[in-house]
Amino acid sequence: MSSTSITLPEIVPLLPVAGALVLPRGKLPLKILTKPFLQLIDNAQKTNRLIGVIQPKSLEEGQNGELFEVGSLCFIEKIKQQPKGPLHIEVKGLLRFRIKQEVVSNTGYRQAQVDYGGFLDDLKPVQPMVGGANHRLLQGFEGYIKHQGLGVDAQSFEQFDSDMLMTTLPNLCKFNMAEKQALLESDNSLTRFSLLLQLFEFGALQNDTGIRQ
Repeated sequence: MSSTSITLPEIVPLLPVAGALVLPRGKLPLKILTKPFLQLIDNAQKTNRLIGVIQPKSLEEGQNGELFEVGSLCFIEKIKQQPKGPLHIEVKGLLRFRIKQEVVSNTGYRQAQVDYGGFLDDLKPVQPMVGGANHRLLQGFEGYIKHQGLGVDAQSFEQFDSDMLMTTLPNLCKFNMAEKQALLESDNSLTRFSLLLQLFEFGALQNDTGIRQ
């Protein structure tokens, strides 16, 4: 979907997913298991294929609990139904939104009136960062995954530009919900770049109990 062809909906169907980070231009695969969300995807597929991916504030309260205010308007790029399994989708982040208020709905899933003010720059083309940004991101990521014991090859991302690195690498890390939300709500790419480097550094200095050494 081209950003120039988007009609931004005022009311957005919400897919609450703990730990989901979909940055503008980023992609994320998701598994849809429950009936209300299967209905959400079916309805979106029949209309504009746009959904709002947003995190709940608490794992204990889950999908019916309080939500963070800022989420991602996403376009459903791929849908694959397993014969006897979950529905697999892949979404692409378009721009962020802020919830103004939730609306009463009989659809079985949550919907909200949203505001895109302050986030419209997400739709603009992004120039890759220069000055060794890619090297610093990959170096930080390599230290992080080595310490965390993640089976990921950092070298496989060497051909990614800085924007692709920043939208891809966080979802391969063990960042908590608050850390992912902070990345989502970062004012701009430079702020997000700095925060991501800090998270890599912090994760590389933690021991197995989560205490910084």
